[in-house]
Amino acid sequence: MENAMPETLLIVVVVLAAVAAQPQRAQREAFPARLNKLASVSDQKRDAIKAAVEAKLKSAQNDAAKQLEQMQSAVEAKLQGTEKRLGESFQQVKRQLEQVEKELHSRNTTGTPS
Repeated sequence: MENAMPETLLIVVVVLAAVAAQPQRAQREAFPARLNKLASVSDQKRDAIKAAVEAKLKSAQNDAAKQLEQMQSAVEAKLQGTEKRLGESFQQVKRQLEQVEKELHSRNTTGTPS
């Protein structure tokens, strides 16, 4: 009987080891699937973040383009106003010079000393 005890103990140990190995084996076998799922979820989140950043960048570019167009329109309007005022000033100077020239010409033809 003394021999039976170690054999029984050995069987119990082997059974316990097998039972203990079951969850580890299951975990080992499930690990690649879990890892793939985590990688997939990570990829989806990365793609969502990338899409959000691209959308915000596109929106910022559109806003910048609109602001640039508005600035160009404002500058063009001011430039046209400046050109108009400059043209009017030149016309006024031209009229004044013509008037001075007429007065000088009339003084020279009438013999009035300057």
